Amino acid sequence: MFKIFFKKKNTPEKIAFTVDQDELDKINAVVEHESMPIIILDNNWYVVKQIIADKEIDKLEKIVHTALKKQGQVNTDLIEYGKIKQVLLDKILRISEQIHSNPELIKDLDQASDALVKASEHLISLEQEVIGLDDKLEKANLDLVKYIVNKSYGLMSNQKYIRETLEKEIDELRSAMLEKTAQKKSIGIEYSILYNYFHNLIGHQYVNKLDNIIDEIEENKEKDDKEEKEKEEEGTKDD
Repeated sequence: MFKIFFKKKNTPEKIAFTVDQDELDKINAVVEHESMPIIILDNNWYVVKQIIADKEIDKLEKIVHTALKKQGQVNTDLIEYGKIKQVLLDKILRISEQIHSNPELIKDLDQASDALVKASEHLISLEQEVIGLDDKLEKANLDLVKYIVNKSYGLMSNQKYIRETLEKEIDELRSAMLEKTAQKKSIGIEYSILYNYFHNLIGHQYVNKLDNIIDEIEENKEKDDKEEKEKEEEGTKDD
């Protein structure tokens, strides 16, 4: 009677939702307009990645990671050369104050001045490199964001369809369950009425005998049904 609740349900068919170019352009316009954080630095990114990961995402993520690592190294160099420049400035100032009383320090002053020029030139080069790396990192991050937004858009559309299908099936099962529960209750009442009637009519002893006869009939019927089913299955295999 309750086979409806246990029969195999068809898994909702996965629908491939495609995003046309106009929609892509609209999505990308929104993404490009916003100032996006570096998403691989967000711990939540790795949770999301488990859902949408593919080879393209791995490739784009690697580009972002490489650009981020390079940017970090150049920024570290900037700090270090800034310190070196400050040390050289302090040295030149100190020598300049002593050179009148100690002319031999002129050589040290020239060396420090040359080193300062080289350090300043390298700092300028690093500052220019940082600008280029910032642009490169921003582009790599944007490429990754646009890809995952576009992919997630289609995936969420698919998930919405599956969710609605499952909700419909749940509603159908809920209605069937209520119907079967009412039917079971009704049958139980009728069974009790009939059983009590015959118990009072012919007595407990004869009711038990009838129960045994009915049980035997049901067992034989089940046995016959099982044998018939086995024969049908063997016939199907032979075909």
